[in-house]
Amino acid sequence: MKKFLFSEIENFITEKERQEVATKVMSLKDDWKWIGDYPKYKVLEEDLCVNQYLLGDAIYCLYDKDYESINVELREKLKKEFKGLYLNLITKLPKHFGVDIKGCKFYDDLPVPGFHVFHGSGEDEEPFEWHQDTSLANWVDNIYQDMIYSFVSPILLPKTGGTLEWIGSLNKENIMPYEYGKLHIWHGLLKHRIGRHTIADDESRITFQGHVYIDNNKLMHVFF
Repeated sequence: MKKFLFSEIENFITEKERQEVATKVMSLKDDWKWIGDYPKYKVLEEDLCVNQYLLGDAIYCLYDKDYESINVELREKLKKEFKGLYLNLITKLPKHFGVDIKGCKFYDDLPVPGFHVFHGSGEDEEPFEWHQDTSLANWVDNIYQDMIYSFVSPILLPKTGGTLEWIGSLNKENIMPYEYGKLHIWHGLLKHRIGRHTIADDESRITFQGHVYIDNNKLMHVFF
């Protein structure tokens, strides 16, 4: 099995597929959830999340093992509406990691990968918090955090683009630009954050994203 700090799947989706996904995400606006409506985020200053939404729940927005707050109906709706996108994910991820494609699946009781949306202008250039993607260890027992990876595929970017900021050796800050068509993958223990960006009133920043965990039996579990 392949292990790495950063990697990418070059041809994750075609340009036509990306545009179709973008159109569908916008058409499902009624299913977007403002991030400030999650109890964990109510304590934040409102202006830091005024234009942030999720399409599909993410466990890092929920209290640990709060399964009742997961919108199961929406999870199943996303699996239906974005069937081709999820098929790409569960076929291309195992091949990229070098594990058996038959061993790749979604957790039965966790959200499937979804969409992070910034819609319209918010407070510009406020830096996001540095973090590691280890939330799964608070939901599933006996997790080996070194086997958690995160991924993002940009669906719609503002004119200023989209990036991931991360901390490397000697605490040096680095920037990785997102590119259409690619699935960007990085190690979950890497300290990182959403890249600072500016979005105009008529623009959106939409990313398809989630996480993958590979257990001791080399089975791959995918979640949001």
